[in-house]
Amino acid sequence: MPNSHGVVCSQEETSFRPAANRATGLYGSLLEVIPQPAAFLNTDGAVVAVNRAFGDLLGLGTGDPIGTRFSDCLSRETRRRCRPALKAAFNGTPAEISGKLVSASGADLGSRAVCTPIPLQEEASAVVLLQFDGVAEEPESLGIDDLLTRFPDDVLIFGALEEPASILAPLEDAAGGSIDLAELEVMLENCLNGDVQTLYAGLSARKAHCEPGSAAKITEIRLVPLAEPSDRDRPGVMAIVRSNVDSPHEVEEYRRLAYQDALTGLSNRRAFLTFLQEHLARLEENPLGGLAVFYFDLDEFKKVNDLGGHDAGDEMLVRVAFALQRCFCDTGCVGRIGGDEFAGMCLLPDEGHALDHAERVLDALSRIRLEVSNRIFTIGSSIGISFLTSQVADKPIDPSALLRLADAACLRGKRVGGRTVHLHKADADDFRLDDAVPAQVLEPDDIRANDFALYSMPIRFLQEDRPCGEEILLRLRGEQASGYSPKVLISAAERSGFVAQIEGWTLDKVLDAAAARDGKTVLTVNVSAESAGNPDFRDLLQKRLCNDPLMASRICLEVAERDFLREPTTIESFFQFLIDLGCQTAIDDFAGHWPVLARLTDLRVDWIKLDSSLTQLVTRDRSKALVLKGLTDAAHDLGIKVIAKHVETEREMALLRALGIEAAQGYFFGKPAPWA
Repeated sequence: MPNSHGVVCSQEETSFRPAANRATGLYGSLLEVIPQPAAFLNTDGAVVAVNRAFGDLLGLGTGDPIGTRFSDCLSRETRRRCRPALKAAFNGTPAEISGKLVSASGADLGSRAVCTPIPLQEEASAVVLLQFDGVAEEPESLGIDDLLTRFPDDVLIFGALEEPASILAPLEDAAGGSIDLAELEVMLENCLNGDVQTLYAGLSARKAHCEPGSAAKITEIRLVPLAEPSDRDRPGVMAIVRSNVDSPHEVEEYRRLAYQDALTGLSNRRAFLTFLQEHLARLEENPLGGLAVFYFDLDEFKKVNDLGGHDAGDEMLVRVAFALQRCFCDTGCVGRIGGDEFAGMCLLPDEGHALDHAERVLDALSRIRLEVSNRIFTIGSSIGISFLTSQVADKPIDPSALLRLADAACLRGKRVGGRTVHLHKADADDFRLDDAVPAQVLEPDDIRANDFALYSMPIRFLQEDRPCGEEILLRLRGEQASGYSPKVLISAAERSGFVAQIEGWTLDKVLDAAAARDGKTVLTVNVSAESAGNPDFRDLLQKRLCNDPLMASRICLEVAERDFLREPTTIESFFQFLIDLGCQTAIDDFAGHWPVLARLTDLRVDWIKLDSSLTQLVTRDRSKALVLKGLTDAAHDLGIKVIAKHVETEREMALLRALGIEAAQGYFFGKPAPWA
C-alpha cells in the first residue's frame, strides 16, 4: 500500500463539488475525526480548515475560517516557539513544539503541539496539519488516539450513490488485504445514515472478536460521513486508512488487564478504588445506611507457598477469591489488592451488620481445604473494617484513605494473632490528613532473649475433679506483653528462622522443672512443625530424656492439627520419636478432620485437645453435643483421651463431663499465670 498520505477522490465526487470548496469541505471533514484540536495551515500562515475542538480552543468558527492568520491567534511567546516547527514542517520534516502554549486571548493551549506535513493530490501549495494536545470530548469513542503523532496512510472519498462493489477494490488496494463485501455494505449504509464505522483488513472477523493476542497489528479503515444524509451536494463517505494499528480485541484485552487481577479474575486495586468511589456516591443518596470497607490479610499464607509450592499458593488465592466473591456477589464487590491481601465493600445499615458479614466471610474461608500430595492446607484471615455513615460522607472523601483505615484495623488484628475482626467507625477527623497510621506489627528484630517469660494454665480431670497437669505457654514480658498473643510471637519467630531455638529454650526450662518436681501431673508444651522437623530440637530431647523415662512420661508435646495436615510425614515421624523416648503426645486444636482421624489408629497419640469451636457450641446446640459425644467415644475406642479447651462456665464443664471427656482447661479453672 503506498504510504503517500494521498487523498484519492472518486470520479463521482469530483463532479459533486467545485474545486474552490474542496479545502473547507474535504479537509474540514477529515479534521473532525481527529479528537485533538487540529487545523490545516498553508505556506502563507493562513488557516485552511479547523475542527470543532480547535475552533472552540482559539475562538474560530468552523464554518469559513479561511483567511485567518494563525499567528494572530497566538501569544507572542507561543508564536515564537511555533515558527521554527512550522517552517520545518512546510519543508517536509515533521516537528514538535514543547512548552507552555498560550493563545492571544490568554487561553491555555497545553504543553505540546505536533506539525505534520501533508502532501495532498491536486493541490499546488503544501499544507501542514497542526495538532495541540488539548483534551478531546470523547476520545475513547473515536478510537483514534494515536492521530496526535501520525496522520492516516491514505484517505479515499466516495460519493453517496456509488455501489459497494465498486468501492471494494480501491479499499482493498489501499488496505493491502481482503474486505468482506457483505460487511462493507452494512457499514456503508450505516455511515450514510450519519454513523462513523470501522472495519479491519488482514484480520478475520472471528479473530477480531474471539482470539485475543492473535494479531499484533492490522489495517484499520474508518468510514466517516462527510455530510448529513440529506445533503447530496457533497461526497457521501470518506475512508481513512491506517496500517499497523493495534488489533481492537487486544486493545480491549489491555484495558481489561489494566483493571483486573490476572490470577483471580477479581478487580485489581485501581478498579476497586473506582468502584469504591461509586459506592461513596451511592451512600450520599442513602441517609439511613452506611458503607463498610473490608480489608482481608490471609493468615499463614507463606506456609502454603513454602510447603506446597507457588502453584499451591496460587490455587489457594483462587479459592479464597471464589469464597470472597460468593460472600459479596449480592451485596457489593471484592478485589485483590496485592499479594495475599483482598478488599471488599458493601452498603449496610450499621456496624453490627458489618461485623456479622465479616464473621460469615471467616466461616467461608475456614471451609477451604487444599490438598497437595499428602498435605492439606487451610487458611484464615485477619479482617479490618472501616465503617462510614452517610452523615460523615457529606463531604468529598478519598477512597484510598477509607481503604487505609480498613488496612490499619486489619493490622490490629494481626497484632493479636490473626483470625480476628476489628472495626473502625470513621469520622471526619480521619480524613483531615491523608495518612492513616497503621498499627505496628511485631517483627523478629523486636524480640530479645530476656523478653521471654513462661506462663502456666491448669488442666483438670473432669471425672475425678483433680489436677491433671499444666500447659506451659510462652509470653513476652514487660511493655511488649500488652496486646501481643502467642500466635504473633511464634509467627515472628518463624519469620526470623529461630522458632526451633525459642521452643528449645522453652522445652529446656520445662524439663528442668519436671526433673525437680514430684508427682504424676503432666506438663504440656506446644511444638511447631518447624521444631518437629529440626534435628537440634530432637537432639535436645534425646540428650535430656533417653536415660530418664520417668521424667519423659510427665512431658506431653502437642502439635496443632493444622501443622499435622500440612506436614503429616514430619509430624508422624516426630510422634514416633517421642513415643520411643516415653513422652506423651497430643494433637492440639483438633476439629475432627478426616485425614487426621484416618491416621489416629497408626499415630498412637495419648491425647486430643478439642478445638474451641467443638466445645463452646455444645451448650447451645444439642445436635453439636451428639456429634461431640460420637467423636469422644471414637477416640476412647482408639485408646485416646480427650481434653476440652476454652471452658468458661460451670454449665459447659458439667455437660462436657456428662459426654465422658476426661479433662478440660479454660478460664473456669484458671487463667494463665506466671510460672514459678
